[in-house]
Amino acid sequence: MLGIALVRDLSLKISLKYKVCIGIIAFCVMMILQLATSFGFLGEGFSYYISSVYTKLTAGGVFFGVLAYGLQAAVTQVFAYILLSTGVIICDVFHRLGGKKERKEPVEEEPKRLSFEKSDTPARTWSEISY
Repeated sequence: MLGIALVRDLSLKISLKYKVCIGIIAFCVMMILQLATSFGFLGEGFSYYISSVYTKLTAGGVFFGVLAYGLQAAVTQVFAYILLSTGVIICDVFHRLGGKKERKEPVEEEPKRLSFEKSDTPARTWSEISY
């Protein structure tokens, strides 16, 4: 949908904070999917992992494969899942709670009541009304 909006020269009118949160959540979800779909290739080494990610079907391909392998090599694979899931949760909480500000409620005016007056002229019929 964003691609269609960009082609039609429409802009997304949300704050930078929300755009960053959405980007981080999308990145973390892609990394989780990459680690989940390439789970069987992780034990053999980097070159085997990259060649397997390149030739087989994974969620993120080679680009996310390099990042996912680096993350799981720096920490354990289970901790990588925990870290990425925590990132999604923190961004979601920040997104939901960050926009809550005290706003002054607009003073509502009392609605005006319609008054009907009896008229001396008879009501018009549908055939008398011209468009």
